[in-house]
Amino acid sequence: MAVVSMKKICITGLLKEKKPMLSFLQKRGVVDIQDMPIDSEYENVFTKGYDKNSEAEIDSKMALLSKAISVLEEYDESKKPLFKVRKDIDRQYYESITQYNDEFIGLAEKVIETHNSIGDFRDEINRLENDILTLTPWTDLDIPINMSKTDKVNIVLGTIPEFVKPETYTQAIDEKGLLCQVQEISKDKNNAYVAIYIHESDMREPMHYLKSIDFNILEYDFSGIPGRLIEEYKENIEELKVNIENAKSSLKEYALKTGEVQAVYDHFAISKGLLTVDDKILSGKYSFIIDGWIPEEKVEKTVGALEKDFVCHVFVRDPHDDEEFPVLLKNGFLGDSVTGVTEMFSLPNCREADPNTVTAIFFALFFGMMLSDAGYGLVMSVVCAVILLKFKLEYATARFIKLMLISGIATVVVGALYGSWFGDLIPTILSDKSINVALWFDPIADPNRLLMWSLILGVIHIYVGYGMKGYNNIKKKKYLDAVLDVLPWYFFFTTACFLVSSYIPSVPENVYMTLTPIGKKLFPYSAAVILLTQGRHKKGIFGKLFGGIAAFYDLINFMGDVLSYSRLLAMGLATGVIGSIINQLGSAGGFTIPGIITFTLVFVVGHGFNFAINALGAYVHSSRLQYIEFFNKFFEGGGVAYSPLFEDTKYIRIRE
Repeated sequence: MAVVSMKKICITGLLKEKKPMLSFLQKRGVVDIQDMPIDSEYENVFTKGYDKNSEAEIDSKMALLSKAISVLEEYDESKKPLFKVRKDIDRQYYESITQYNDEFIGLAEKVIETHNSIGDFRDEINRLENDILTLTPWTDLDIPINMSKTDKVNIVLGTIPEFVKPETYTQAIDEKGLLCQVQEISKDKNNAYVAIYIHESDMREPMHYLKSIDFNILEYDFSGIPGRLIEEYKENIEELKVNIENAKSSLKEYALKTGEVQAVYDHFAISKGLLTVDDKILSGKYSFIIDGWIPEEKVEKTVGALEKDFVCHVFVRDPHDDEEFPVLLKNGFLGDSVTGVTEMFSLPNCREADPNTVTAIFFALFFGMMLSDAGYGLVMSVVCAVILLKFKLEYATARFIKLMLISGIATVVVGALYGSWFGDLIPTILSDKSINVALWFDPIADPNRLLMWSLILGVIHIYVGYGMKGYNNIKKKKYLDAVLDVLPWYFFFTTACFLVSSYIPSVPENVYMTLTPIGKKLFPYSAAVILLTQGRHKKGIFGKLFGGIAAFYDLINFMGDVLSYSRLLAMGLATGVIGSIINQLGSAGGFTIPGIITFTLVFVVGHGFNFAINALGAYVHSSRLQYIEFFNKFFEGGGVAYSPLFEDTKYIRIRE
């Protein structure tokens, strides 16, 4: 576990070589370029910044390409990997693609235009289908639907409520001698659709009567005979569907070039990174200056290549004692797996120890104790191992899968010690609940024992945290602090634990009968050591004294922190109890064919849910124990991530 050593690097070069040098550094991806302020005395000599219009142009092209890529991915019929990863392409092929940027921009425009046309076609189909629905009641009308009159007759279309019978209004029209005729075109469960023919000599009386029977006038913008319009619209819909299929075929053909379009998108992303970094660099009339950080192990090759390929001066030095440098962590399999958890809290300070390897051990242990089922752990381990061996993964994904793998292994071990294999599956199948398969003890039968060990592990975890604090002080050459900020607390907390050992569940009588007297004898001495050492940084004798007295409050914090580890008991019991209930429910049907089917369904669904909810809880609570109980003993944090100028891509990885 280590924070990578960094060197300060300052490069002075010719202005005409700035762009190729930055491109060189970007390909190397090892120099974290820092923002250089311009001193007031050099304001007329150096400038900073880049062309915002060029950035806006690049952003516009990237937005266009991004939209096109999202469309092409939808129509790309090539086999998709289970995990989304960037595609590896060699630099020569990449450079051959980017020579045709304008052609691919044109392709992206065609893709978007074609995709938009599909939306337009679908909108038109929806409009025509709605028009057909509107015209359907008038299918049998044999005159144009927009025809409102002839030479002598006015034509009005509308609806009459279904409960008004035709004979009723026909008889009334005859009795009143109204010069009109009602033609029923169609009807549904609510209305009759009718055409009213009224002589132009008298419109008022017929309309007055029709309104009395709730006649509702309908007006349409259509032009033509409804039946013919419907047929025409149906033909148009079929044509539009053909157009959609043709557009989709075109998009599928375009999708064959998805990889090339993605490469062009990343080319513009790389170009933008190269452009915007100019905002950190001092540029003069003939020269420029780059200031940054580089990992120590990369210095020799990078400086050698720079001095060989460019006319420049490179100055490299160690960071000053009070100088902060960016943090790059380098760990093995174990430490690397938990880096994501640590980074969610904070990066370590550049001058403190990287806690990831130690954190990974305790994270996996606590995760295993909370999930606490060997069956679940076995499934996790196998799945994660297969994923790591069979699939290409991005770094962040691989890191998480590693963490789940070691957590799964820890869960198998803890679950076997507890005798939990998918709850009490083995005793359930053998129909003998008296069978005990635990290699150590069954926490459901003896929860106090698990509570005792949870608290003991909590103390160990906290003590390791204090040990990390001492190690950090040694790194900073604060040797006295390394001793006095750690050993007195070990002494004080240990004697306090001895003193209360009789109150801890499941501690054997002979143990606490031995420890309690030791605690009583030594606790006053340990308290005196705390009193004399923890106020040493205060001024004056009374300041030192009161500083020591105030430090006693940390005993309460310590006890609270230790009790927090009781969640290892609670979460572990929850998994086991729920698993046992699931098995009990599933086996209620006995070992008959219906019972076996029921058991299988209950087993898969029930244990799937139990695994999901408790694995999530184990992840969250194991992280919490690191953040709150462990890190606050030593972790300063606040580190700034190492962020070199590199080819930051979204879709491809360029290989040399």
